[in-house]
Amino acid sequence: MENNAEKSIEILQIFVGGYDNFVYLIVDKTNNNALIVDPAWQADFIKSVIAEKKLNLIGILLTHSHFDHRNAVEVFHNKNIPLYIAEAEIPYWDDCPRNAIALHDQDEIAFGNNKIKCHLTPGHTKGSICYEIASNLITGDTLFINGCGRTDLPGGDTAEMFETLQKIKKMSPDLMLFTGHSYGDVPYEKLGSQIKRNPYLLIEDKAKFLEFRG
Repeated sequence: MENNAEKSIEILQIFVGGYDNFVYLIVDKTNNNALIVDPAWQADFIKSVIAEKKLNLIGILLTHSHFDHRNAVEVFHNKNIPLYIAEAEIPYWDDCPRNAIALHDQDEIAFGNNKIKCHLTPGHTKGSICYEIASNLITGDTLFINGCGRTDLPGGDTAEMFETLQKIKKMSPDLMLFTGHSYGDVPYEKLGSQIKRNPYLLIEDKAKFLEFRG
């Protein structure tokens, strides 16, 4: 059963240009504080959403360091708005701000009366992170609707992606998945539904996965 703290959380999904990216605002409705996930492409439009909703931006979360997920970081990042990124991802971003807060697997970020749990999910990149809060999972480029991230870029590893997806499959099937791109037939969906129909989650054998993912 969803508790009152969980009910206070809202996930705002913002579609932006580039590569059909999704940017997210995690909102605490009790005080209108918000965290932005993967700010990119249309900074002015994102700002207009923040202003329209009367949100107080208090932090930036990155799922990984690829340019299409962080090219608006400098617009929002300052001494009062910290940037969070996996420690394993920092070496892959030459211009990563020195004051970035390094995250590790199972770290928790306090957010009002809630906590954001950080799941290190290597595969697409070495330091990819999924963020879990209040029955929601923001997956970046680790897991898409009916797909998963490519593994042929620096820091990518197909075998690690297989292990990561097996780990995600053990999470609550009631988690609502919010992905890094609009690549699927729906903008979001529960993990339980994806376990039943995502071809990458249906594969149980690592060798078959390696062949299928290529």
